[in-house]
Amino acid sequence: MKNFIAYSKPGKHYITQFNIQQEISDLEFLEYGGFVMAPFSKGGRKIYLKGYETEFVVNHISGENSVVKRNNEGLEYKAAIKNAINDIANNELQKVVVSKQIHLEGKLSCMEIFVDIAKTHKNAFVYIFVYNDVTYIGATPEILIVKSGNQISSASLAGTVVLIDQEHFAPWTEKEYQEHAFVTHSISNIYEKYCDQVRVSERGELLASKVKHLFQEISGELKEAFNLFDVLGELHPTPAIAGLPKDKAIKWIDQNELYAREYYTGYLGFYSPNEADLYVNLRCLKYQNEITTIYVGGGIVEGSTFESEFEETQHKAETLLSSIRKFHTIELEHK
Repeated sequence: MKNFIAYSKPGKHYITQFNIQQEISDLEFLEYGGFVMAPFSKGGRKIYLKGYETEFVVNHISGENSVVKRNNEGLEYKAAIKNAINDIANNELQKVVVSKQIHLEGKLSCMEIFVDIAKTHKNAFVYIFVYNDVTYIGATPEILIVKSGNQISSASLAGTVVLIDQEHFAPWTEKEYQEHAFVTHSISNIYEKYCDQVRVSERGELLASKVKHLFQEISGELKEAFNLFDVLGELHPTPAIAGLPKDKAIKWIDQNELYAREYYTGYLGFYSPNEADLYVNLRCLKYQNEITTIYVGGGIVEGSTFESEFEETQHKAETLLSSIRKFHTIELEHK
């Protein structure tokens, strides 16, 4: 399969294809723009790509329902959650985001799954990225930064409640409000440094499939002395995907997750000197050599419990698993 990206933006009802011409340097990217795929770790490899957009065409729909096998996630995630709850209780951290991997073995119907997710998750940035025999698929509701001229904005998206029946979500608690306030405060402080006329919207809610998040928009006008990447360098990773204090939370993640996040909770999207749409890479999977790795996570703050966090990640994983089940039978699935 040739290298390409296809995507649909939140609120849009069509898919666009970005045909990759070549990988370019960071300096070329800054001057001309293109697509970027950046990892969680600041020391990781950013992929900058030049290309052009065309109409999206599905080349192959198999229609077959094959079997993929799901491996037991093991005890590492449980241990990490318990460590996080203990460290927050001991005031070593205010918040830390703990993630886990779900592994599937077998050939995956990537194109079919992507098209289905794009149809069923209209409030997310949904993408498929095929590059050098690796495929990434994701559906993220979180805007990292949007730019139009000198105006920029970011989303404070944190706190999660799950659907408890066909119509009702669990009620918001102080735990979710506190988690969201951490993120809003952190992003606002960064905007005050780099922008004039900083505005913070009223708190609202954002629906993302079977979970719901608290949401605020922070916006401002870039000061003449700064550019988008000055803001981005301090903004990423936000407390929504790392924690607080940020440096301590990142160190904790490195010591406790026992695997590299790679491009999960990194960012991706399009940039030009006048416009940008960059998203946090949440609820995504990596597919390579018939191995699928699904990534999900959640924020741990004071008041978090193992049971609630485990349930939250299960619901978030359904963003991808529910579409995968339409084209595959998942055997040995461990709840």
